[in-house]
Amino acid sequence: MSDSAPLTSATTTAGNVTGVKVLNTFPEVSPMIDAGVSQLTQVVLSTIQTQIESPTMDLKTFEKASAIISAQYSEAKDTVSELSTFFATQNELATGLAPHLGLLEAIEGSVASLEESVKMLDTQTKTLEGVFSELL
Repeated sequence: MSDSAPLTSATTTAGNVTGVKVLNTFPEVSPMIDAGVSQLTQVVLSTIQTQIESPTMDLKTFEKASAIISAQYSEAKDTVSELSTFFATQNELATGLAPHLGLLEAIEGSVASLEESVKMLDTQTKTLEGVFSELL
């Protein structure tokens, strides 16, 4: 194969060099082919880069979301822990007040009984006043 012009761009297919005849026959086309191949290479590389970066960006987004959700669950866990402590304290207080509540109920029952007794005594007093007022 004789080369009348330098080979600046060629493609290989199964080890065979193609495009040599075009370069040799039309040397003025060689820079345009080189520019086209360079441009095509940039497009392919950009596409590959995008395909590589896209899952990476998705992974970073998922990692950020996971960190946010993890922080929210941690806050919720702390809140539940605080509520659990609060309710345990309230339960202890209620348990300690139970005997006192029983005493209050007994006192209220005694007061109600005394009120009934006072009403009965008032009724008897009025009856006796009516009897004595007739005698006097």
